[in-house]
Amino acid sequence: MRLHRVALIVLIATGCAGFPSEVPVTDPRVRMEFPGFSVLPPSGDGWVLRRAQIQGMDFIAFRKELGNPTHTVGTSVAKHGVRPDLVGFPDYRVKPEVFARFVETTLVRSNPPPPRGRMRNLKYAVVPDSRLGYCAKQITKAEDVGSPFSKDTKEGFLLQEDFSYYCLHPDSPTVAIEINVSEHAKADEFLGQDNAAIKEIRERFFDSFQFRKLH
Repeated sequence: MRLHRVALIVLIATGCAGFPSEVPVTDPRVRMEFPGFSVLPPSGDGWVLRRAQIQGMDFIAFRKELGNPTHTVGTSVAKHGVRPDLVGFPDYRVKPEVFARFVETTLVRSNPPPPRGRMRNLKYAVVPDSRLGYCAKQITKAEDVGSPFSKDTKEGFLLQEDFSYYCLHPDSPTVAIEINVSEHAKADEFLGQDNAAIKEIRERFFDSFQFRKLH
């Protein structure tokens, strides 16, 4: 499993050329079914959907601008393959604390800080969590120095905060599902995960998530 935060940011926070086009969400009451999982779109106006396969991940993302293109909130679900021979933690399937360490180690390795990478971490926590299943909960806050909007800010970066669950699929220890809610904004626009509107989006999205059969 490789947790590519930059790939997710590009898909969630921007409408970049070369990536699959976005389509409007027309009815947030209609559950969306995919191999391995099911989810409801976020409620309210202005949401768009993008579905893709990137770096080996099956991926769907919902995105909404909050007033202008530099301030977005996104929700996403990505399906990862897990190769046990590369995990390095042989008991990750039966010990939640070991699985959390595996997720943290893989995330750090896959997302190097500048100048090699794009994100400079400010806050970082990964802990076992059983809310959605056999999962690790990850909360990060970072400076995105690689955003095309960064050059227009006095700080030279946008802020990115992610609240995610990384869960082993109950049908297979070699498949993981990542469920994420993210805010991306200039420093003076940033609301944070404790903001009531962001929290409502996050909790509804997580509550709507369900595992489905892989095939």
